[in-house]
Amino acid sequence: MKRNAAQEKRYMAHHRIISQARWLKYQKQEAEYWHGNTVLENRLAYIERHYAPMMVRYAEGLPDEAHVLDLGCGPVCPSRFVVSGNKTYVDPLLDTFRRAYPGKLPKGERLAVPTDTIPKPDASFDMIVSIDALDRVMNPELTLNEARRLLKTDGAFIFGMKVYPIAVAMACYYADCFIPVFCHRRHPYFYAHTGIRKTLQRYFSIVEEYRLPDPEGIDMFGREMAFVCRHQALKGQGG
Repeated sequence: MKRNAAQEKRYMAHHRIISQARWLKYQKQEAEYWHGNTVLENRLAYIERHYAPMMVRYAEGLPDEAHVLDLGCGPVCPSRFVVSGNKTYVDPLLDTFRRAYPGKLPKGERLAVPTDTIPKPDASFDMIVSIDALDRVMNPELTLNEARRLLKTDGAFIFGMKVYPIAVAMACYYADCFIPVFCHRRHPYFYAHTGIRKTLQRYFSIVEEYRLPDPEGIDMFGREMAFVCRHQALKGQGG
């Protein structure tokens, strides 16, 4: 799906997008992080406990031939906990994760492509899952626009990420811009709770929202939030 210059400006205007060079640096740090001992097992256990019930509830009634997209899936591939449907896993580092965890990634179609240019037709997926990913992509706005394009009209978008108080998010952002040598994080973007809500609402209607328990080792100021979204035409309709 091609976008003209006006569309690019419209979607990029909401967020200052990092350069490709900086994004590649973060991708390298992301790949290194997942080589840590028990890091995958710990995150899988957290996803299964706190996200899986939500995903399963919204997947109820999906036919066996339904299509589920896992956007920015990492090695965790959260949609593995949805039993029904054909899975498509998208992450630029998928080949790296496959080598790091041989035999541990779930079965399904795997696309090692950027999250904002997915080679699938409009309205291809009955459910899209994106957990702990949006703050790591190169262009968050275009990634959400791509999710909206790919989600069927009656589909559900299950979204989760870590958010911060506004002052902390701003401080992290400016530190990362001006003194990046002191920043060793895996993600270039920092969202406050109000910021991510407004961002999501530019593309979807939020029908449910949860604050999740803090996983062990979470940033001192961060908290994890989960959202269930629908197309804006379906505002007010839950699961």
